[in-house]
Amino acid sequence: MTRIIAFDPGINASAAVLQHGAEMDDFETKFLHMVDLPTVPDGENRQLDVKFIGDLLVQWDPDVAIIENVQAMPSIPDAAGN
Repeated sequence: MTRIIAFDPGINASAAVLQHGAEMDDFETKFLHMVDLPTVPDGENRQLDVKFIGDLLVQWDPDVAIIENVQAMPSIPDAAGN
């Protein structure tokens, strides 16, 4: 059995934990839990709460962690419409 934690680390971030099959040929994957990841102030910006993420890793005890490679999305307008 493999426990997998997956992170979507944007500012509106979340994480989920999944459990994958007990045997190598067992491809059943079960969704176990999901949380929104909190942010903390960083000057005029916000950052993910690293302590919360560390505590989550201890609590969920995954065998594998997957983190999305976040990149800027220039096609989305900013607050000024640019």
